[in-house]
Amino acid sequence: DGHKTHRGDQDPQFIDRVISSCQLKNNTVLLTLLNATKNDSGEYTMRVTSGEDNYRENMTLIITDAEHFGAVGVTVMEIMEKIVVVVVVLVVVLVMVMHRRIGGYVSKLFTRRAYRPEDPHQQGPSVYQQVSGSNPTV
Repeated sequence: DGHKTHRGDQDPQFIDRVISSCQLKNNTVLLTLLNATKNDSGEYTMRVTSGEDNYRENMTLIITDAEHFGAVGVTVMEIMEKIVVVVVVLVVVLVMVMHRRIGGYVSKLFTRRAYRPEDPHQQGPSVYQQVSGSNPTV
């Protein structure tokens, strides 16, 4: 039936197709994706918020055919009226992926600085202890 693989509520490949199907042009409106859920029949329900600070509107889009989301863009524009392009920004995936990479790198930097061999009070179990301890001929 085409829906044998159930990846749960968040489907990164589907989100990527949504983002790649939106082209930036004039009169761009930013839609921020609040959450996306997938039911057993393969329909996606996407809660989005759009507009600026003085006018903000929440809405729910039901995507029945995720494989051909580009065609659904016409329906989205009918809902939004007079809006040329819809851009969907998935903050959740970006934050999860980038936070792990950047956070890991930053923590490594601070860990190396915190365990300098000149400071015996902050030493703890560190690389420097292992190197200078039982094996001086490295």
